[in-house]
Amino acid sequence: MTVSPPAPTLVGHDRLQDDPLVGAGGVHTVIIGLDASPLRIGYAVMILQTGELLTSGTMHVANTGDDLRNRQAGWRHIMAEVNRVTDSSLVVCVGLEEAYVRFKRQAILGALTIGNLEAFALRSYPWILVHRLQPTEWRRLIGIKQGGKEAPMEYARTILPDLDDQDEADAICIARALCLVVDSGA
Repeated sequence: MTVSPPAPTLVGHDRLQDDPLVGAGGVHTVIIGLDASPLRIGYAVMILQTGELLTSGTMHVANTGDDLRNRQAGWRHIMAEVNRVTDSSLVVCVGLEEAYVRFKRQAILGALTIGNLEAFALRSYPWILVHRLQPTEWRRLIGIKQGGKEAPMEYARTILPDLDDQDEADAICIARALCLVVDSGA
């Protein structure tokens, strides 16, 4: 069972510090970056204040049976990873790459997957902010100027040198961009 974030605490001259996104009372908070597709979910869990990567990976989603239940199983795996590395009550934000929807089956399934993950996140952590980022937005925020897969992989390898999975690399980049968005208050 997931509990809510810590209550606001008094800081200084009886002023109430109630901004959990910036770590009320000096507590580090956690964000989750997700790069989702119908069959794979890349995830990265980072400390918001420092950008330290706590865990990352790619969850392969079964492509047989009930799609919603398969995505729920993927989300449960990600939640288990969060609980393994930190207190889940410290999660304050989940960032997802926004789907580019065209009238093609795979693109529509991708949009459904993102919507499902957003719903799972809000059900699991009802106090969080969910933020969707366009691929061009998260790339710009972390200083990637070109398109393609090489630049995000190169950026993510500065954080995790032995990385070889593109979805995980994108999730790391999304998480890092999300740290910048939340930190700046944008």
